[in-house]
Amino acid sequence: MAILKLPDVSEFQTGSSAPNWTGIKAQNGGAAIIRVGYGNAHLDGMLVRNRSQIKAAAYSFCGLYQYLRAGQSVSSQAQAFIGWIGPHLNEGEIPMLDLEEGGGNQSGRAGEWFGIIDSAYNLTSLPLDRRSWLYSGQNFAISQGLAPIFNSARHTWVAAYQSSEAGLLPHTLWQSTDGASGSNITSWSGCGRVDTSVFHGTLADLAALGWHAHTDPPPPVVRPSNLTEEDMTIRNDQKYHAVAFLGGQYNWVSFFSDSGVEGKQPQKLRVAPYSNATGGFSGITVVTIGPDTEKVTVALPDGCAGVSFQRTDDPSNWATIAYNLGT
Repeated sequence: MAILKLPDVSEFQTGSSAPNWTGIKAQNGGAAIIRVGYGNAHLDGMLVRNRSQIKAAAYSFCGLYQYLRAGQSVSSQAQAFIGWIGPHLNEGEIPMLDLEEGGGNQSGRAGEWFGIIDSAYNLTSLPLDRRSWLYSGQNFAISQGLAPIFNSARHTWVAAYQSSEAGLLPHTLWQSTDGASGSNITSWSGCGRVDTSVFHGTLADLAALGWHAHTDPPPPVVRPSNLTEEDMTIRNDQKYHAVAFLGGQYNWVSFFSDSGVEGKQPQKLRVAPYSNATGGFSGITVVTIGPDTEKVTVALPDGCAGVSFQRTDDPSNWATIAYNLGT
């Protein structure tokens, strides 16, 4: 049987060690896993760049993983994931839960995350093997009650840096090295030796495991060119929001107070544009939007591929904020 290797990367691979997604596609045909965030307040610094370049390169498979922290509620972390990724998955993308910390049986926390994420991306009605995936280390999974998930139809990804897969829990992907120890150490274009996983099969086999291979993907959001201020909003029930636009076609983003802000205190919003030119976030600023705010405009860097928004104030004061992108 064919063996497919794929890297998984995060903001720890940046700058001169950032992944070269065109080069990696030449190595394995177009398969990778990238980190979305760490807990509920840390958007991975390379998510926007990695995700946009993977989409542009038409990868067949892209795992999107969130590291779940033990000291934060599962719900807040899952909602952060949704805010960072947006309402729709790109073709080939698979949500993945990275669960490797916490005391006691962790199956309940895993199930809560799956419930929120699968529902958000219309995966709940699909068979279990077409929904989001679970990642964990072999020893943690056994000691913290995750073995039943690994033995279920849900796809799993296990970490164990050893010479073979003998004795491992059932799995779809085996993370066999951290780039320094283990087996299948690979030097990937741009980022060198990083975490690498193995799939027994072809790229087509791996890509066929996702929801997109069995059902039509959710319809894209089609927006007219004459957007009104209310057409694009940061909802009042979400702390995080992100928008990606790949082509660097916008020069500014402007914010307006929605009618729901009346009677509330002004709100602070952290605005983080991602610059393709620098390969990172650039021009991060905090703006204040309130009842007396007519318009607040933030300039976007050249080649901006997307913007992440984060509310910083007391959630009891949140209200819908409208925004426009323009040139």
